[in-house]
Amino acid sequence: FEGPWKEAAQVGLMFSPGDPSGYQFLLASAEGVPPPSFASVRAAKGSFRLQIRRGEALLREESIPAALIDTDGTLRLMARREEDLLKVQANDLPIVEFQDPFSVRVGPKGVFAVAWPDGVAIRRLLASRQALPLKPSLLDVGDNLFLQKRYDEAIDRYAEAAQSPNGASARIEAFYKQGLCALQLNREEEARKIFEGVAAGFITAPRSADKRWHFLADCQLLMLYFRDADGIERATQILDKLKEYQYSFDRLALLMPPDVRRQVLSSFQVGSVGGNFHRRPEDHVARLEFALRASELLESPAQRGEWSYQNLMRAYMVAGRNLDAIRIAEKSFRTFRHGGEALDDYCWIRRLSGDAKEIRQALDALDRALPGEPQRLIERSRIHVALEEWDAALADVDRYLAKPEDYHSFSAACLIRGFLLEQRGASPEKVQEAWRRGLLKNWQMSKTDPSAGVYDAARSLLGMPMLHNWIMASLSSDMSDVDAEQMLSGLMSFAGKDNPIFNKLMRPSVLRATWRTPRGREIARHVAFRDVPFSDVARFPLFVRWIAFIHEVCFTASEPLSPDQDELLWGMSGEIYAAYRDGMLTDRYFLPFGVIVSGNPSAPGMGWPEVAKLLEPIPKLRGPLGYVFGQRYLKKGDPKIALLFFRSALADSDREPPQPLLRRLARTEIDALSGK
Repeated sequence: FEGPWKEAAQVGLMFSPGDPSGYQFLLASAEGVPPPSFASVRAAKGSFRLQIRRGEALLREESIPAALIDTDGTLRLMARREEDLLKVQANDLPIVEFQDPFSVRVGPKGVFAVAWPDGVAIRRLLASRQALPLKPSLLDVGDNLFLQKRYDEAIDRYAEAAQSPNGASARIEAFYKQGLCALQLNREEEARKIFEGVAAGFITAPRSADKRWHFLADCQLLMLYFRDADGIERATQILDKLKEYQYSFDRLALLMPPDVRRQVLSSFQVGSVGGNFHRRPEDHVARLEFALRASELLESPAQRGEWSYQNLMRAYMVAGRNLDAIRIAEKSFRTFRHGGEALDDYCWIRRLSGDAKEIRQALDALDRALPGEPQRLIERSRIHVALEEWDAALADVDRYLAKPEDYHSFSAACLIRGFLLEQRGASPEKVQEAWRRGLLKNWQMSKTDPSAGVYDAARSLLGMPMLHNWIMASLSSDMSDVDAEQMLSGLMSFAGKDNPIFNKLMRPSVLRATWRTPRGREIARHVAFRDVPFSDVARFPLFVRWIAFIHEVCFTASEPLSPDQDELLWGMSGEIYAAYRDGMLTDRYFLPFGVIVSGNPSAPGMGWPEVAKLLEPIPKLRGPLGYVFGQRYLKKGDPKIALLFFRSALADSDREPPQPLLRRLARTEIDALSGK
């Protein structure tokens, strides 16, 4: 191809286009509607996609940095099929291959075609063919029926092929394809048994035998087990077994079914820590362990990225498995670099030891690993805080702020600086000035910011920068309704779409108030200095926001909570989190909660009698909720209903385990309403 091919979005070669068994060998630009041109992708320093397709099914795709193909020059594409081996190459770049188990091996007349956009010139076109057998085998017939989606007929032909006295060499292949037909016919249990039988043959197969079909059967079992709610352990066993085939990355890419590869690697996308609050930490760890093993098996380190280790490290930290987190960090350091967020978290764990010697060792390691890297000054500052070296901590932050490079680190530095100034006795105005400087809306992007072009005032932050921005906006009283709505979007993304704790109860006024209470301010300080475990930093923002919501809706918002009330709500927040994570509290509870709060405590099927019965096994949650609902009805001017809720709370306060704080608070309200 030559001339203005760079203005196109796709070019390629095709064998028998329109036929289910036909192939497409394509060079495509990035995805989009409409897709961008090759020239625009190269200008944006993006990547092209080199694809092999059977019909419309994607068999293999490799990402090619656009910089490797000169869009002003001639483009050469080569496509070749040698029996079941498919090859495509762009210019002199590495050949991309895929071994198709359904490559038609008989010789009907075919069609050769070119994906040739308007205005693109072809300088030269060469084509050749090999003679193929004219008489199809039973396997060939079965493959043709499979590609036509006639699975009932195909499964019969494969059965005949497996039983044929002349088909011993094809028997394992036929069994495997019977399993695929059973899957397509939604006979999953039948397919599972077939694949288990084929995969079991790997153990007894001669060392020199072709183990391709055993491998493919294991791949199908991997996905069947992974989809099971309780199948993660068996899926992990299969994943470990795949290593025994001793295939290289290239061989794995050549053989592994594309849908299996896609699904296995997409298991990495299990969401942030916030998006997995509804899972028990052990379950989240198991999923990420599986995902990392899959990536280590199927991807090179360059494709894998250090973030894959960081994700698992954070999951270990949430689960309180700090030694495992350190082990994964050190593995990441050996594979990639001694730096990044993995090093920050590594130092975080070391700081929490409380041992001055160990903390100083972390400081030494930080300095040795990344000499002169500005972002590491933030972590150095936290280490100095842990050693109560306040002047050194402030000096490190100020050194970073002299030349900030990205908002992630900048927001952390400004949050830390405010609390350091407060520690040194600075005026409230100076402290708030430090926090106001760190707001996203006041950030001036530098030319070296790796996220340049990504930050947008109309879009929300995620992760720690989102949390830092929220805290500083609340503490500095600098949060408009527009700012709050933007933060709401980020918080709901962080918490996950299926997390009702955030989604159903957020409002701008709550975001503004969350961090201004004594407890909220203290937790913000912990977030800044990271002097509590990561699991606390992940959970506590939920809790203080929950308390702010209850305070606004159920109490007199203009009056601060009493210390006892604050402590009760803090404990209740923890109970809600634990009950939701363990599956004892589900989405079905939240609509009745809303009905009760809105003023209908006896709504049929959704009132307090039904909710109280459902929460019978959790008195540490039901009792405080009764007290909160009592306060809500006091606020609504209905002391009769309020008294019923306070009496319910008092009754739960005496159940095991006893709740003396709840008893004291409920008794006070009951006495007041009873005229005592």
